[in-house]
Amino acid sequence: MGEVVFISNIFLTGKIKVGKSTILNKVLNKLKIIPSGFKTLPFKEKQEIKGYYIKSNLDDSNTSNELHIIAKKNKNNNWNIQHSTFDVIGVEILKNSLKAENNVILMDELGFFESKSLKFQDYVFKCLDSEKIVLGVIKPIRTSFLNKIRNRQDTIILHININNRDKQFEKVEDILNNILY
Repeated sequence: MGEVVFISNIFLTGKIKVGKSTILNKVLNKLKIIPSGFKTLPFKEKQEIKGYYIKSNLDDSNTSNELHIIAKKNKNNNWNIQHSTFDVIGVEILKNSLKAENNVILMDELGFFESKSLKFQDYVFKCLDSEKIVLGVIKPIRTSFLNKIRNRQDTIILHININNRDKQFEKVEDILNNILY
């Protein structure tokens, strides 16, 4: 008989704007969970997304207006990826998440920007291997890094679309409740 593996990591995937982050936020609010971890957020100029930055979920302070930019569009509309932001700021956020008293780490979201940020990837796996629950969003693309996450036995990936998002919200809530309680 094989070893029993318990699910401790939950990721949502699907097309953009189908409600993945909304589902995570609703579940966390409903269960009154304040996770550590991070959010990836867009910044805009003239209503157009010009890039993305990473923000600690535990950092509500407005002491710094500095955005920790992870990717920015250049003049040719290609992405200039800031690997050092992942490997310094991202790693710091994940290190703090592992030390935090919270038992849930939010990773909203993982994608292709961090493909060459090996220190950051290492800390993502340290979080996934920890006793903590990782709740996150993973882009529906194939990279070596994302595939390693998808292939973990302790990880469930739920596909979200406009038609199933209410049912998937209930499923995430049930899974999280079962893991926590």
